[in-house]
Amino acid sequence: MNFRTGARHMNRFFLQITVVICILLPSPPTIAAASAAGSSMESQPAAYSLPGIDRIWVVDDGVKVLRDNMNHSAAGGAQNPVWDGHNISLFGARNEIVAFQVILQGDNAGSDKVNLEVSDLLNGEARIPGSAHSPEDPYDYLGRYVDLYTEHYIEVTQRSTGGNAWTSLARPLTSYLGWVPDALIPFSVSRKMGGAPFRVEAQQNQAVWVDLYIPRSTTPGTYSGQITISTGGDETKIPLELQVYGFTLPDETHLDNMFGLAPASLVRRFDIQVDSAEYYEYEARFHQMAHRHRFDLVRDVFSLNKMDEFHILYLNGSLYTPAFGYDGPGSGVGNTTFSIGLYGAVPLEYGGSFQAASQEEWWAGSDAWAQWFLENAPDVAINKYLFPDEPETSGDFRKIRKQSDWTHSNPGIGSTIPTYVTLPVTEKLIEYVDFWSTAGAFTHPGLSPGTDPELLQQELEDGKQFAFYNGYRPLSGTQVLDADAIEFRVIPWIAWKYDVDQYFYWMTTYWTQWANSGKDTNVFQQAQTMEYQRMGAGTFFYPGTDVLFPSQDRGLEGPLPSIRMKNWRRGMQDYEYLYLATSLGLEGEVDKLVDQLVPAALWEADLNHNIPWPDTGYGFEVIRRQLAELIESATDSESLIIETIEDHEEALFTAAEEGQITMEAGNSESETDSESTVDSVFSDIPEEHSQRAQIESLVTQGYLTACDYSSNRFCPDEAVSLVDMAVYTLRVQNEPEYLPPIRDSFLMENLTSGTWGAYWLEQYYREGYLNSMLQHLTFKDPADGILHMEAASLLLSMFHGPDYEPPAAEIQIADIPEDAWYRDALTAAYQQGLISACLEKDMVTLCPEKELTRAEMAAALSQILEARPALDSGE
Repeated sequence: MNFRTGARHMNRFFLQITVVICILLPSPPTIAAASAAGSSMESQPAAYSLPGIDRIWVVDDGVKVLRDNMNHSAAGGAQNPVWDGHNISLFGARNEIVAFQVILQGDNAGSDKVNLEVSDLLNGEARIPGSAHSPEDPYDYLGRYVDLYTEHYIEVTQRSTGGNAWTSLARPLTSYLGWVPDALIPFSVSRKMGGAPFRVEAQQNQAVWVDLYIPRSTTPGTYSGQITISTGGDETKIPLELQVYGFTLPDETHLDNMFGLAPASLVRRFDIQVDSAEYYEYEARFHQMAHRHRFDLVRDVFSLNKMDEFHILYLNGSLYTPAFGYDGPGSGVGNTTFSIGLYGAVPLEYGGSFQAASQEEWWAGSDAWAQWFLENAPDVAINKYLFPDEPETSGDFRKIRKQSDWTHSNPGIGSTIPTYVTLPVTEKLIEYVDFWSTAGAFTHPGLSPGTDPELLQQELEDGKQFAFYNGYRPLSGTQVLDADAIEFRVIPWIAWKYDVDQYFYWMTTYWTQWANSGKDTNVFQQAQTMEYQRMGAGTFFYPGTDVLFPSQDRGLEGPLPSIRMKNWRRGMQDYEYLYLATSLGLEGEVDKLVDQLVPAALWEADLNHNIPWPDTGYGFEVIRRQLAELIESATDSESLIIETIEDHEEALFTAAEEGQITMEAGNSESETDSESTVDSVFSDIPEEHSQRAQIESLVTQGYLTACDYSSNRFCPDEAVSLVDMAVYTLRVQNEPEYLPPIRDSFLMENLTSGTWGAYWLEQYYREGYLNSMLQHLTFKDPADGILHMEAASLLLSMFHGPDYEPPAAEIQIADIPEDAWYRDALTAAYQQGLISACLEKDMVTLCPEKELTRAEMAAALSQILEARPALDSGE
């Protein structure tokens, strides 16, 4: 259920796109070859090393490599979108930041004084400056194109639990017990505190995080450069290639979001006075770093006087200009979201506290705040966060109703401020809440207090808004440290899929456990930041200065980023890809790709399984590349016709659209006059072909495709493969446009992402269609043709479902032995019209060892599709 599918998106363009289906690709690798390509790094010599460093390799930003994991599968290039074992390959749009990690593996001695540099990237006369040109001050964003960080590791000794982590079945498959990277330390800090040059310890990984900003003015094309790693007098260079597409990501952020900031945390760690001029200098650096990562910081502001003094700067965009040392994504564009009285606080103008406020003060205060935003930041989405946060009791509900009544009865402009409540939709408050914000753990009807999708839908149809906050696997990504890198990346994808109005992350600076007697946490050494055993919860930022724990003081007057923050940025940039593609009229294509990447989440999630989206960046990058190609094609051409399978088919059937032929199911009659000659759509399917109508109808509907578009051939006599059977079955059971989810791990034995039709085969297997057949399949390659005796059971399960058991054969077929394992299935397939006899005149033969052809498949598909409506109705 995709609520309000078209509410904020552009109207669907009539064309449809899909991933190029594996069965049309040339020269498929065998399973054995694919398995060899994905073998462990131990079987491959290190391409790059230095004294004290056994191996140097690169991975994208969607993976966490633990400090002690010296045998990571991605090191040799397996399922690694940026690394083939020798070269670094990136792609991106203008005004986008792309990132990768360089993993340095120490030998038995390790290495001191290791450094890394990124050269200028060149494309003819065009240039993207390298790391040598970036300012030393990490908070000076002018002329900053490359950021370099060492990754800081935090020891996780026990896994997270509780409502912001996961169900027992959705705990990340990777074990995150051990030293997990998260905090990122700029090269510019002192060497002993993690800056460069740095040490690589013996038999340990030390990762370097690299951010690369592609300026708006960059000429599209391929840029080449290198990274240089040096230690002592030795160095090695790794080629780096960046493909820059000809479109630009918007400076605006199109997913409203709120990330909480606690001023008290800054006061304690930096030893500054709250709301002083010095304090605001620090807070400004937090806002700028957040803005560069496409999220909006929100905090409790007690009065409008403070809004005029400082907060106006980040709301109107002034803080994000060169005058304040800022350039890059979002330059000159202000925040999009602000919450009045965060966590239920009551500003001075409203009365100062819920207990002291009156209706008159509430009216006057809300009018004043609404007027301020109208005059100073009219495009900012505001709300009034009602007291108390996360209401539970009947007394809490009475307080919510009271504040809401005051708001909605206001005769002034203050009545336009939405009432914001952190709670799943509940009948008791339906008339009082304008903006429902629900904890990620409670967005599912199967959890308590859960979300009723139908009740939420009613609220949305009535003009209410919906947000979710934090996270909970498998409903969304989670927020904790001991989870996959992509946890925050997937959240914007989920927000897009379900047309969510806002995402809210409760806290970015939870460095003091306020719910646990105000206990201060050494966030660089202690993974557990909450008493509920949620590792790293709330530590989206790390403090650049730490007067409470001097051993962790980096001497920086501002924040340090985290890997979780970087993955949020990656997800938000992905969101802008989705926004651009949709604005170009490609909403249908976008919806397909989103559904492929995130089949289900929130209220549609399956609580009995793990997450259905990829658990590393690899699968996300496959889709991002397709989005980039879509946007590029649509941007560069006057028409929005994309060169894909469906578009080739559309060209083939232009004659049908012009009325030259009719392509309805079972009807191939000519509608031209008697003097016209109607040619078949396919060059190898003549008019007189007995299955011409069936084949053309199935292709038109999207169940079948041509085998060779360049010559308009269908290849009726070519064999059907297991991949073909997976495609046809999943399309029949779902819809012709169906695409399987992209996965990083496979349950089907010997299957890897490089296998021919891997994602189709894996989904086919997971849905139970191969459970009883794997032991009988004779081929070595899934692209090989399947035999009648193998196809019979697969066709029956396509027709009746994966649990279908054929009845015992009651007739004798001449060429089927009585003890043959396939006798019942092949006989039933023949009797049900799914496989035709080879000979019927004198005796019936079914040629069990004959390959099933595409023409035979077309006949079977027609039979199945014709019978399914009656079958589904129980007739």
